Amino acid sequence: MNVLIIRHAEAEDREIFAQTGEPDHKRPLTEEGRKAARRTARALAEMVERIDLLASSPFVRALETARIVSRQYQDLDIRQAECLAPGQGPAKIIDWLSAQPPAMRSIVLVGHEPDLSQLVGLSIAERAYSPVKLSKAGACLIEFGGEARPGGGVLHWLLTAAQLELIARGVR
Repeated sequence: MNVLIIRHAEAEDREIFAQTGEPDHKRPLTEEGRKAARRTARALAEMVERIDLLASSPFVRALETARIVSRQYQDLDIRQAECLAPGQGPAKIIDWLSAQPPAMRSIVLVGHEPDLSQLVGLSIAERAYSPVKLSKAGACLIEFGGEARPGGGVLHWLLTAAQLELIARGVR
């Protein structure tokens, strides 16, 4: 199983958005965030040919990022996964991944820090720590030899949004 992990792109400022009275889970991407997500999605479509499942945190900023990625993959359906909401922790994400049918060989997760970095740590070293930090609109690819399990993954690459932008520019 290949798991492509994407951190949501830049969202509106938390404190300024809080003044609207809306809850944080409704905080959207900024215009620059949408642009960065498009660049990331373009680059990823060149690097990861096929996606079987696209899952996202139910938070607006992650869903917006996932929709942009979906467009690069023929408008693939997005499955909202509560385990990808902030604060759920990496163990819940691993459990969710391991519960997916074997036919799901290539899965994309769109979520939040620090949970995603902790997921990388749990996946490759059996410890829920953050050996890496995903930039906003950054991504990494982990391969599990079989079912997703702590320590069962291999980190193939980790790219920042800026690195993905360079790849996207070369794609045109």
